[in-house]
Amino acid sequence: MINRPDTFLFLGPDFHPQADLERFDERRTGLDHLALAVDDRSDLDAWAHRLTTLGVAHGPIHDKDQPVHAAMVVHDPNGIPIELFWAAG
Repeated sequence: MINRPDTFLFLGPDFHPQADLERFDERRTGLDHLALAVDDRSDLDAWAHRLTTLGVAHGPIHDKDQPVHAAMVVHDPNGIPIELFWAAG
């Protein structure tokens, strides 16, 4: 469970024993991915460094030819893509 103070952000993953227990597949109806914004482009570098330090696999930061947008994807333990992105204000 994640609750960020002073925001409306609350994430509460749950487990349902009667679920089909299949791994996430973006081609099925339902959640495609979760996207979370970061304040600065440098925050993506910091997240990439932290994830690497913790041994968490993640994709590269995509920002070639995109001076106003950058993104990186990491997958949760169920395979759901979590996109961290920055967009110029």
